[in-house]
Amino acid sequence: MPIRNIFFDIGFTLLFQDTSVTLAPLTRAGLHPTREQLHGAEKFAKMRLDEAHGSPGQGSGVDFDFWANYHRHLMRSLGLQDDELMLGELILLSRKSANWSVFAEGIPDLLESLSSKYTLGVISNADGRLVRSLEILGLRKYFASVTDSGVLGYEKPSAAIFQSALMSTRAFARESLYVGDIYSLDYHGARQAGMHALLMDVAGVYAESPFTRIGGFAEFGSALLQLAAQGPAS
Repeated sequence: MPIRNIFFDIGFTLLFQDTSVTLAPLTRAGLHPTREQLHGAEKFAKMRLDEAHGSPGQGSGVDFDFWANYHRHLMRSLGLQDDELMLGELILLSRKSANWSVFAEGIPDLLESLSSKYTLGVISNADGRLVRSLEILGLRKYFASVTDSGVLGYEKPSAAIFQSALMSTRAFARESLYVGDIYSLDYHGARQAGMHALLMDVAGVYAESPFTRIGGFAEFGSALLQLAAQGPAS
């Protein structure tokens, strides 16, 4: 069956952090991370998260751990150690939906084009305020459903969050694609739910891995054709 439905993650996929806000504690201290340092922190945190989900009994509180790992690694790359007050502030700023307001390249034009051909939705581990954030950014209109873990009570990679999103749009998993940025939460989670999956990997975290991935939405059209040609997800 062809792909008829496309669901997106938000952070590091459709939207990126407004670092003028989320990294303000570092800026006040006169510190300005480079792109390479930010990507290094992202890679470290994602690898740790993937490792955690590969271990029995892991899963609760992983989003908080992700940002603790991300910012601790970033601070250390800037020569900062043991500033728990700054670390806590950075974590809170990164976890706030409203602070993810920088569009990925090609958004919203891509969503406008896709919405005429596919049913679109969002599945995100968020803070319960994602719908409002998307409305403010003018993106809510493109999505038939927005599944926010903060509202639903289940986080990726739980099958329940994917199933809820599919039910909300009356979509079949085998006809649906999920696009996200973390292997264990997004790619593996979607595949376990019977969906097609695609990794958005701007930072090159999974460059040496065999997973189906793209480095930006300029590659999305060709990846979509490739996935459709593979037949139904299994």
